[in-house]
Amino acid sequence: MATPQKEQAVAQLVEKINAARAIIVTDYSGMNVLSISELRKKCREASVEYRVVKNTLTRIAAQRTRYGVLAERMDGPTALAISATDEVAPARVLSEFLKSHGLPKIRLGLIEGRVVNSADVERLAFLPSKKVLLGQFAGTLVRPLSMLSFALTFKLRQLAIALEEIKKKKTE
Repeated sequence: MATPQKEQAVAQLVEKINAARAIIVTDYSGMNVLSISELRKKCREASVEYRVVKNTLTRIAAQRTRYGVLAERMDGPTALAISATDEVAPARVLSEFLKSHGLPKIRLGLIEGRVVNSADVERLAFLPSKKVLLGQFAGTLVRPLSMLSFALTFKLRQLAIALEEIKKKKTE
């Protein structure tokens, strides 16, 4: 029998899952309250919500969204790192915390609706941000044009210098 509180919790999870750009499923077993609190603080600083969830309620919520694959990975102590704004932020925060503390264990990730395994989540964490990647791409596009512009102006400068030298010789 579903209670109103459980139905409300499922509805909130459905809303968060649908709005998420990235969701990472973790196993937090072995972590104490202090380390979970520290991880939550780091997640909040990066606009990521780290939430310990009940597996049954999360399975129900996942089945009500397009991310039914989440329901398959709900076993044991489970927490979700959810970001509605940045695809890379949860992976970055969790990977940094994993390096320093050895926990939590990453089970899988959902990035922009695509399922990725724990190794891919860790690789994603070391990518530059989207703004940096776009800047690098724009720089790559602009570089040949700037080199062409430099080459053309250099040749024009050489021509102007040569004409100036000819003018000096004729005036002598």
